[in-house]
Amino acid sequence: MLDKDLVEFLFSIPREQLVKPGRRRFMMRRALQGIVPDQILERRRKAFQLRAPLHSLQQAYRRLDRLWDDSRLADLGFVEVDVLRRELKRCADGEPEWFQPLFRAIAFELWLRALPSREQTPSSTASFAFSA
Repeated sequence: MLDKDLVEFLFSIPREQLVKPGRRRFMMRRALQGIVPDQILERRRKAFQLRAPLHSLQQAYRRLDRLWDDSRLADLGFVEVDVLRRELKRCADGEPEWFQPLFRAIAFELWLRALPSREQTPSSTASFAFSA
């Protein structure tokens, strides 16, 4: 990286062409426009960081969908079950745009179900294992 010609070349490029506030790898993304699909150019995470959790979600899709049949989050007004189910289906189909918020909602729902309440007996507490 300390090659003199490379350093001179990089210093000769105007700064506004190299970087843009709030945009990482701006020059690289501009150079690859039209060659690499925009969805890949603009993604924030690398695919390998998402593969295992996404695969787990796909394997557990039916169980996760049933989780929302009597959702505590929906009862409390935190989520709209129809929207959540739609995004769950999209993630299971390989479109993980809302993957992290969805995982948080799943974790929150399971946590709420695990809390003891006056209406629940210990045997009715949800037991659901999800490995990411």
